[in-house]
Amino acid sequence: MHQQVEVLIGSLLIIAVGSIPTYSNSNNIQPDTPIDDFGEIDFLEISTFPYETTEIVVDEVDANLRYTFGKRVKNDRLVSQNTDKSYWPSPQNVTLILQYPGSGQGAIVTFVEVIVNQSSNIGAGRIIAGGIGMRSIASIIEGNRTYWFNYSANIYGIY
Repeated sequence: MHQQVEVLIGSLLIIAVGSIPTYSNSNNIQPDTPIDDFGEIDFLEISTFPYETTEIVVDEVDANLRYTFGKRVKNDRLVSQNTDKSYWPSPQNVTLILQYPGSGQGAIVTFVEVIVNQSSNIGAGRIIAGGIGMRSIASIIEGNRTYWFNYSANIYGIY
């Protein structure tokens, strides 16, 4: 079974694909929220980023998977963050979709960090729209065959 949760907090939209059972502790479910409106896209001069902007790094640290996109740069700051926890009685495949900004114009994205704690170490991450150096980003983080999916997402940017 595939799970879906949508949470809109500030300028960060979180979606996990599927349906959430009533015993999930996720209490901010908002179904049918569109995720395809990124508005006008502004590019940051890529020469100011001394690294590969499309690389996705996954580190396994203790029982956590840490997905990172981009790199912290001088004068960037935390522009959006969210955390959530979900539990199931049987293993689930979970897809988390992060969209920044949730609405309006966002900061120029420099770094995205998603720390996931799940019962398995099977997962993947990818950017699906926008990106580092742009004013919008959408990415997918997947967790497979897991009994729980706890995450903390942080997005940094420059205004």
